[in-house]
Amino acid sequence: MGNEAPYLLCTRPVTNIQQQKAAEAGVVLHGISFIETVERKTEALLKQVQKLATKELNVVFTSMNAVEAVAGMISADGTVKKNQPKWNLYSIGGRTAQLLRQHFHSSVIKGEAPYGGMLAKKIILENPRGPVVFFCGNIRRNELPDQLLKHGFSLEEITVYDTISTPQQLEIKYNGVLFFSPSAVESYFSLNPPQQDQYFFAIGQTTAEAIRSFSKDNVLFSPTTDKEALIETAIDFFKQQKTTKHIP
Repeated sequence: MGNEAPYLLCTRPVTNIQQQKAAEAGVVLHGISFIETVERKTEALLKQVQKLATKELNVVFTSMNAVEAVAGMISADGTVKKNQPKWNLYSIGGRTAQLLRQHFHSSVIKGEAPYGGMLAKKIILENPRGPVVFFCGNIRRNELPDQLLKHGFSLEEITVYDTISTPQQLEIKYNGVLFFSPSAVESYFSLNPPQQDQYFFAIGQTTAEAIRSFSKDNVLFSPTTDKEALIETAIDFFKQQKTTKHIP
């Protein structure tokens, strides 16, 4: 590695511990958010979710933000919170599935996959009885709902949060940038074109596809769809690049 430490940008906030781990590996780690999520809190939506919590349903989550939003709405009613929903859950893995296990003790995760398209295939193969409820944000990928509708499922989409782009032009030229969603990719590249010899780290395939619409080269993955794993992957990559230099 060159004399100057490589600079990494995480497009989500980072902890002091994560920054310290990076520093110990000779890497500078910054965290800047390029999107903001805002939960929808209308009375009609609150009542709708609380009513669904009393029914046995097939429920799909592909976002930890959706899990947090729905869990919050259920907790707002003491009776509903006490009588936890008995849902058949289908979820992408990583933090989203962890949160479901944390918040929905009486529900069972019947299917889990790393990406929405793969999760849709699992649901189709299992072919659960009854309608499917998909809790999502206002910006969501099409693969899962499109596949379910194509195979004749009765699908109800309920938007429980909004994703807002918060782009900003950077003065520091980072050697590596970490992305956790296509929305963050769009926001980042709207003001920051790719630099020469810059590397991009994607949490999953759909995020990588979004990156490749701006930069075809130097797109890397973490072994799992987990924030901590992606940060460690990026740190290890630059730790091993003995000739990597900070972009001037």
